[in-house]
Amino acid sequence: MSYATNLITFYTALREAVRLHSPNTTLPCKRLQTFRVFAASPAQELLTQTLGATVCDKDKPFFFSREWHERRYNPNEITWQYPLLFAFEVEAACDLSQIEDGIVRARHTLQVGVLDVVKDVKSAAGCKNCEGRTPNEIYLDTQQQLFEALLFVKRIGIATFDDGTQILCAPSAYDATFTTLNMIEEPLNAVPLFRIERPAERVYGTGVTITIKAQQCDVTKAFDTSQKEYGVLAHEAGCSNC
Repeated sequence: MSYATNLITFYTALREAVRLHSPNTTLPCKRLQTFRVFAASPAQELLTQTLGATVCDKDKPFFFSREWHERRYNPNEITWQYPLLFAFEVEAACDLSQIEDGIVRARHTLQVGVLDVVKDVKSAAGCKNCEGRTPNEIYLDTQQQLFEALLFVKRIGIATFDDGTQILCAPSAYDATFTTLNMIEEPLNAVPLFRIERPAERVYGTGVTITIKAQQCDVTKAFDTSQKEYGVLAHEAGCSNC
């Protein structure tokens, strides 16, 4: 049994990367806290209270908040915290040359990054741990967290059980046959990182542009060709008894 990877698979993997992120530290700023797929514009949705997420995002792969989870997903108050792992689709392309085999192969170009916020420190006594970090330190922290998340996604795969059941998981999570998905397309050259700065909101971070390999299977099954419909012959076509 094969497993078709698509954008949902990739977003699910990023969501799991945040949910399972547990570095060897007690500092909350070193642990990814939130994941969000920006649907419109990161600049616009960052300014909203919920990052554009609604209660309907609870069980979907486009949003995860550790704080909201710990508050038992209170539907009246969607809360979240930095550091924020985000994804945003820049463009996509598909290969229709082989569509006859029922599979559409696509490539999605995404920006993936981590953002964090500079805290407002009132005195020198507060210049330590998470509260005392400068933008330069946040650049380094978010870069490390981005690398950790992408490594998790690169290693994630499909566990296949004896009964044919398949689930998306990290390696060695289950006693089953494991197949790595390799969703991230290997570039020919090094991929440049870019720094993100939003001084007005005191938000800084690190991002990268990557390409995801995806496929949409069984597109031929979208139609019921057993139904008969011959249309209606119009008067103009010669129907004299209509």
